[in-house]
Amino acid sequence: MKRSICILVILIATVMLLSILAGCGQKNNQVATPEKTPAKKIITVNDLKGRQVEVKAPPERVIVLQTSNGVLTEIIKALGVEKTVVGVNDKTKTETKWPSYVLSVPSVGETGTPDLEKIISLKPDLIIAWDFKPEVLTKFEQADIPVVLGYGMGAKKLLPSITSLGQIFNQEKRANELLGYIEKQYQAVNERIKGLSPGQKPKVYLEGPGEWMTYGQDREETRLIEMAGGTSIIKENTSGHPVINSEWVLKENPDVIIKFVWKSDQMGFDVTNTASLKAIYEEICSRPGLKDTKAVKNNRVYIMGNFMTTPRNAAGIWYLARWLHPDLFKDINPEAIHREILKKFCNEELRGTWVYPEK
Repeated sequence: MKRSICILVILIATVMLLSILAGCGQKNNQVATPEKTPAKKIITVNDLKGRQVEVKAPPERVIVLQTSNGVLTEIIKALGVEKTVVGVNDKTKTETKWPSYVLSVPSVGETGTPDLEKIISLKPDLIIAWDFKPEVLTKFEQADIPVVLGYGMGAKKLLPSITSLGQIFNQEKRANELLGYIEKQYQAVNERIKGLSPGQKPKVYLEGPGEWMTYGQDREETRLIEMAGGTSIIKENTSGHPVINSEWVLKENPDVIIKFVWKSDQMGFDVTNTASLKAIYEEICSRPGLKDTKAVKNNRVYIMGNFMTTPRNAAGIWYLARWLHPDLFKDINPEAIHREILKKFCNEELRGTWVYPEK
């Protein structure tokens, strides 16, 4: 009897042990089976040229074709998705040279004349650009490469560019933080100048890198001068970069002259020697048509780096406002704001030369 009970106990224990082992085996099998990676989401983007484009979001291999100010690569850096960039236009590498990640990706020709074969070989899932000729755009469409256009250039294009790229890269929160910071700076400047009459706003001659090349009313630089409390001498119904003459500028007699330089070896992160800027400054002050203006006579000539149409115009507007209204902004240190936005959104330290004279 006792022997039968012992056998029964052993059988029951064996069954229980086998059940436990089988259960463990099932659990191990469940853990070992990976979940399927969800497919990429396809979204419809209304780009800044008014086109509807289907885009795989977020993209993983992006080509950027931009103007020499580097606005798009800077926005992408601020959104934290710079690792997606696999190619940029030539001038981004040879002139802009920032953010530094652009130096480690291939060149793919110029914005207006991209190297189609090179771009296709990089297998991008998105191209972000300002504009293309219709025949170039057609070739990308035939290669089944989505292209979004109208980004980063022209008055009132910066903030929409940030919004749209935040959507495309699934970085809406980061984009909204950046937008909020920029708009906060705009509003703070406006609070100080909103009571000014038209007669209290200095007349400004804006000059690009070429002599007598200025900025039309459709340009972001012109809009920011007005936001900072100035008035461009360039009249309405002008666009792009009109070329004017010395007689006309002297007749307008601007109170302030501001020249923008575009090359990174003249002004930028790696520039510490300001000899070339001093030469540009002296040329302006001695040039016929400018030397007799109120701006030169009153020492109100300034040079600024090419960052006014990038997210850092949140700092640029303070430089402009201080130059245009030194009494209203004497307590403001634009360099501190420049330093803050670089650190906050790009994790970069401010260095080099961005304005001249620096004080």
